[in-house]
Amino acid sequence: MRIMSSKLKRIVVVFLCAQAYALSGCTTTANQDLSVSEVDPYEDINRKVYAFNMTVDELCRRTCRQCL
Repeated sequence: MRIMSSKLKRIVVVFLCAQAYALSGCTTTANQDLSVSEVDPYEDINRKVYAFNMTVDELCRRTCRQCL
C-alpha cells in the first residue's frame, strides 16, 4: 500500500519549496545601514515620473467620467 500518491508527493514538494523560497526573503543582516543614495540613486527622477504618471492617470479618469 502506498503511503502517499505521486501527485500528493509532488504537491507537498512544491509547497515546501515555495515555503523555503518565501522564508528566504525574510533573512537580513543586522548591520544594514543604507542611505537613500545607496538604495536608489534615481530616487529624484523616479518621484518626478511617479508624479507625472499620477497626474496623467487623474486626467484620464476625469475624461472617462465625463464621457459616461
